[in-house]
Amino acid sequence: MELMAGIDFVPIIMGLFAISEILINAEKETKCILEAKRIEWLPAWQDIKDTWAATTRSGVIGFLAGLIPGCSPAVTSFMVYDLEKRFSKHPEKFGHGAMDAVAAVEGSNNATASGGFVPLFAFGIPSGPALAVLLGGFLMYGLQPGPRLMQEQPALLWTIIASMYIGNVMLLILNLPLVGIWARMALIPFPILGPMIAVFTLIGAYSLRHSFFDLWISLLFGVIGYFMRKFEFPVAPMVFGHGVGQADGDLLHAVPGHVQGLAVDFFHALHLDRLHPAHGHFGCQRDPAAQESQGAAGGA
Repeated sequence: MELMAGIDFVPIIMGLFAISEILINAEKETKCILEAKRIEWLPAWQDIKDTWAATTRSGVIGFLAGLIPGCSPAVTSFMVYDLEKRFSKHPEKFGHGAMDAVAAVEGSNNATASGGFVPLFAFGIPSGPALAVLLGGFLMYGLQPGPRLMQEQPALLWTIIASMYIGNVMLLILNLPLVGIWARMALIPFPILGPMIAVFTLIGAYSLRHSFFDLWISLLFGVIGYFMRKFEFPVAPMVFGHGVGQADGDLLHAVPGHVQGLAVDFFHALHLDRLHPAHGHFGCQRDPAAQESQGAAGGA
């Protein structure tokens, strides 16, 4: 009975990312996520001067890569990382906390995520799991992203674009005063932080449909995600496949009825054509002038 209702998307994500991360850190016997005692929350002016070129390059490349259907932020991050390593004057620092490497990867990641909306709205092709979820939401409400979306639903499209600007402003207002508090959570010992993350994850999975089945799904995919990361299998394709597959499943349920309706219309039109010889194929009225000209040609 539980499987007939389908497997929800959120418990799978919680298991693959949150539960598997807890298992990985438990295996490593992690004492604390961040060992530093004193942390500088804001970059120095010299850091900004050293990273502005990498940020600009990665932002442009990331946005252009996001226009390519199916190009995810993860792919762009690796591409930009390798490119910046070639441009850098100190490539030996890459992989050891180089500021320009961090700025390039984060800049391309955000730019690709924004550019991914273009193929989604223009062609209905999601470039990653998050946009696949958004595509599924559109389809659930009867909206088909594509070239006609701007003509049929201009208010919806401009509302989404405006929400991006408003969301960035709200994030800036919230993150600047609270970034120190959120970052200090990494100083909590992992034997305390890990169980807290697990409890809140399972509460979130249960609260969706108030079903213990979702709890077991989160735990199951947590174990699956643990082994995938342990043996270096990428987790993102599984998330992307479930998001797109769920939307495809809804479409496949709708297609048989649509095809059946087309078949009924086809045979109904064929039946009318046989009953009314004066009509053309599939019930189309023949032109009397054309009939007369054909009769004259036949008599001649």
